[in-house]
Amino acid sequence: MNHLKQLQEGMHWGYNYMYSNPQNLLLMYIFTGVQSFFGQNYYAIILIFSICLLYTSFFTFELLKKIKISNFVSLLVVQLMIFALQITLHVPVAYTDILSLFFISLSFYFMTRYIQSCKEKTNWVLNLICSLIFCTIGFISKGTVLILVIAIGLFLVISNKKQWKLLGLLPFLFLFIGNFGWKQIINSQSLYPDSNYGQPNTHYLMMGIHNAAIPEGLTAYEKSRWVVGAYSTDEQKFTWKLFLEKKESKSQIEQEHLKIIGKRYSNLSAKQLIEAMNNKVSVTWGSGDLKSSFSVFLGTGKSQKTENLFSSKSTGLLLYSWMMTIQYLLYIGVILSSFYFFHSKNKVVLLCTIYISGYFTFLLFWESSPRYAMGIFIPAVLMIGILLDKFSTRDSHA
Repeated sequence: MNHLKQLQEGMHWGYNYMYSNPQNLLLMYIFTGVQSFFGQNYYAIILIFSICLLYTSFFTFELLKKIKISNFVSLLVVQLMIFALQITLHVPVAYTDILSLFFISLSFYFMTRYIQSCKEKTNWVLNLICSLIFCTIGFISKGTVLILVIAIGLFLVISNKKQWKLLGLLPFLFLFIGNFGWKQIINSQSLYPDSNYGQPNTHYLMMGIHNAAIPEGLTAYEKSRWVVGAYSTDEQKFTWKLFLEKKESKSQIEQEHLKIIGKRYSNLSAKQLIEAMNNKVSVTWGSGDLKSSFSVFLGTGKSQKTENLFSSKSTGLLLYSWMMTIQYLLYIGVILSSFYFFHSKNKVVLLCTIYISGYFTFLLFWESSPRYAMGIFIPAVLMIGILLDKFSTRDSHA
């Protein structure tokens, strides 16, 4: 909210941040809307984001029921969402992660309705359109939802026959129209002095291979603290110097980034590249807290009590054990479901698998952050629900 205010008032940091990251404008406008109703009340924003998270769990439960998963199994697996403390703790910071998760749940909800309605040959067009609308809004709220757009496009190509494969173009058409319309709204607000806003995405690819190769001879502790591809102030300063100070065009900056990216990858041996990718996987997927400890720290005004809560041997061990258990139950469920349905023609599992596989591959090259692991929760819960329902049905027939 402060960034939007600073942007409107032309203040340096807010301008730099929002000019470089216009994808956060939807979030800022939501903050503005909430404050227009409730005034300068931070708790009102927390309430809205808490409701978003509750509805995310509700739609996850509903989409399980929509594909005829039993009430018991649906209620059981949705607990992974409800008790995912690592997601709940992101609410106080009220950032794009919770917002995008909400739109992902809506998009998957209508995609499961689309899959069912195709079987029944009723209302499939409406369900597909609704799914693509929410998917597009999700992309506007957070750029990583682009992976879901691509996944739906691939799914429509694979799951349809003959001329119906052209439906795979629809997600990209909706994305183009939605993104174009959103840019017109931004331009109409006259927030920026020109239309060159938005730093090139090659910045995140460049940052994604930062801090590699991992040096030889590190101690076990030093190696555990080494992070490849995480956010770097120096990397951001480099891009901002080109983008904000030198006012270079995006194409020029992209060329600069690509040179650095190419040099960084070419300087790595095969062994070093594998080590770097392994480090990125560990950072993004191995931290069960999804960076929620840091988010809560920010959301509570950098409270020392909050920091102590996570660093204490007693409360810290309990909190991290809780979050890691939920996270690894999720991963184990996805792996087992993938193996079990490998030769299956289950279309819902196919969609989830395409999305999760694409998301995992994408994050090998993008910026490293545990927050991004949150993006697979909805399809992962869905896959686990289908697997458990299959087992329970098989046992009842035995």
